[in-house]
Amino acid sequence: MGLDHLVAWADRGVVPPHAAPLELDNNTANDGSRLTLDANGNVKGGVRNTYVDVPAAAYGVPNAGATPAAQFNCSIAGWRLAYDAPTLNNLYKNKGSYISAVNRRLMELVREGWMLPEYAEDVRADAQAIDITPPGKR
Repeated sequence: MGLDHLVAWADRGVVPPHAAPLELDNNTANDGSRLTLDANGNVKGGVRNTYVDVPAAAYGVPNAGATPAAQFNCSIAGWRLAYDAPTLNNLYKNKGSYISAVNRRLMELVREGWMLPEYAEDVRADAQAIDITPPGKR
């Protein structure tokens, strides 16, 4: 997306969209970082996407390696913690409501210039892979 915006800006003078910076709270007790977390445990601000705006997991940094040799590589990578079934059921009525929410946010991101349309099907496929089964239907 960044390269697409850079080319459009340099070639046609189309100024790219602007996002609010990541929010900081300097509270390392929440997730080990100084970042402000939203109600779903994801960082506030920055370029948002369907994965954090219609979450099925919490994402974060920093990550820690199991051995001293792994510390550097892990320190530059984040983590993903999938929500359990009760959390997903609390957020979404069923899989259809989750898919609808993903599609709504995805189309907003395309209109706002944060997502190229050619990648939308990849996001939809990821959403389809999320298992949201209402209680009593398992």
